[in-house]
Amino acid sequence: MSMFDYDTRPITPQVVLVGNRASSAGYTIRDFLSRNGVPYDWVDIEDVERLPAVISPIEMDPVRLPICILPNGTRLAPATVEDVAAGLGMVTAPALSEYDLIIAGAGPAGLAAAVYGASEGLHTLAVEAIAPGGQAGTTSMIENYLGFPQGISGSELATRATAQARRFGAEILLARRLVDLSRDGPGYLARLSDGTVVRARATLLASGADWRRLDIPGLDDLLGSGVYYGAGPSEAVTCTGCRVAVIGGGNSAGQAVVRFSRYAAHVTLLVRGNSLEASMSSSPTSRFGPTRRWSNWKPTNTCGHSSSPRERTRVARGYLSTPCSCALVACRARRAPLRLGLPWTRPDTSEPGAMSALRPVRSRDGPSRVTRCRSRQVCLGCLPVAMFAAGRSSAVQRPLARVPCQLRWCISVLPRLAESNVSGPLSPGTSAESPGKDAVAEFARLAPEHRIRAALEALERNGISTHFVDAEVQARDVVRSILPPGAEVYNNTSRTLEVIGVAEDIERSGRYQPLRPRLYRMDRQMQGREMRQLSAAPDWVVGSVHAVTEDGSLLIASASGSQLGPIVSGAGHVILVIGGQKIVANLTAGLRRIYEYCFPLEDRRARQAYGVASGVNNILIINHVTTPGRVTAILVNKTLGF
Repeated sequence: MSMFDYDTRPITPQVVLVGNRASSAGYTIRDFLSRNGVPYDWVDIEDVERLPAVISPIEMDPVRLPICILPNGTRLAPATVEDVAAGLGMVTAPALSEYDLIIAGAGPAGLAAAVYGASEGLHTLAVEAIAPGGQAGTTSMIENYLGFPQGISGSELATRATAQARRFGAEILLARRLVDLSRDGPGYLARLSDGTVVRARATLLASGADWRRLDIPGLDDLLGSGVYYGAGPSEAVTCTGCRVAVIGGGNSAGQAVVRFSRYAAHVTLLVRGNSLEASMSSSPTSRFGPTRRWSNWKPTNTCGHSSSPRERTRVARGYLSTPCSCALVACRARRAPLRLGLPWTRPDTSEPGAMSALRPVRSRDGPSRVTRCRSRQVCLGCLPVAMFAAGRSSAVQRPLARVPCQLRWCISVLPRLAESNVSGPLSPGTSAESPGKDAVAEFARLAPEHRIRAALEALERNGISTHFVDAEVQARDVVRSILPPGAEVYNNTSRTLEVIGVAEDIERSGRYQPLRPRLYRMDRQMQGREMRQLSAAPDWVVGSVHAVTEDGSLLIASASGSQLGPIVSGAGHVILVIGGQKIVANLTAGLRRIYEYCFPLEDRRARQAYGVASGVNNILIINHVTTPGRVTAILVNKTLGF
């Protein structure tokens, strides 16, 4: 059972950011927090009603802006992305000093490589400057990705891919860039932006794509303070009641129009061509809000500020001009350069599919071993040093249209890398956040069967229906037999449910109506009330617990508390799958198990999966159930979950 339910966490933000909306530094932090799923409250320096309650008059010095107030009360002034990430516990040191594979970039290609590399047994490290998912992570809806017939948001796809990579043991470092690579015998030394140096036996460059820049004099002076390239949800909310101009005719521009039209008073779409049919799919255009469209638009040399805060930017169109408070540029993308200290030629991007691969070059240190994806052959035995490149580097017209090529690259290259004797025995480091030896000895071992059966009898006396099975597959079958076909089911975040396959059954089998994917597709700002109602009172809830006492009490801990309400009374029926190692003597031992054993493991998982710390903020103790048959406990004679 996860203490931190990321998908139904409270909307109340934990981070407060104070600044000027026209500040590029403030925008950078807002974008970082939004793309990493960290809730925050934005207070504009011109908001005379809210500002005094947040900061004192002495702190209103413009030189100290932006100010970031962390959940623990720490104030960062002026705040930077690096400081905010470190203050939130999102910056962690690499666990190892040497890796089989280091990946620069955690977009779709980088995450796919991390999944396949780690699943093949390679010690894998991915380095990401902002947030997992890359440009795809900012996409409101991806409808042409294999396996998601109803579509999936870019942020959710990135979250799932990140969790999958970490499940196989891949490490993902956030808020850092790969700034230099140098040859070091049979491998590379990779230097990160914070000065950390790690050794790599093979490297993959998946730096992704960047937006093409408009050649308009004066435009770059307004970047981050009214003009944005590919701005995401962080800017959409701040444009409530404003006039917005979106420049571009592709799907990225269309999705921006859909997102900004929810909040802006008016959105103007500026398109170079005669129509949108040739460059934009029908999905975004069918959801356009109050939008005016200008065709045959050409940029001129007029761009500047207005004295009105609602009219900061004026974008010219020949003899006309559009006053707006925000200009969003979503032009075709180009390869994002990696300026590293290596002698290489320009990546080969001529082949459709945009799997860019570096051509082999020679340097004073000898040949750098680089694979050409076009040949579809990887000869790792010829030279000891391996370097690869993958990902999208051409136009971003249809989100993730080229991911099959990236996956084909990972499937063909990484197994051969694992078999080529590149990987060697590396001793993983021990996390300082791991439970102590005494806690592991007491709470991680499977309880004897007589203690499990004693707990089962006590649960029955307390009004809880029980099942006892010997294997994971049997527990999965029991859940299937209890859940009626077509039932509305909400599955709590639970390592136990993931391991035994129940989470996959609920969300992907088609037998039920899963609420979690539905919540993923909803807009938290616009549909927050509906989301809370759906998650609080489903027909069925399936989850787990952190401890079961021998006298029949259940203990469940949660950081947000969002999982506890449905179990107490909101849900019509509750199914709890419990590993046999969770049996404890009494409530005191149960609380110790939560604090000494479960919390360190869950805190580490939350930091890795979501970039935020967990906490034992709420504890539910169920001593008796008054409604017969409402709660069912399935005890498994195996060690499952935390």
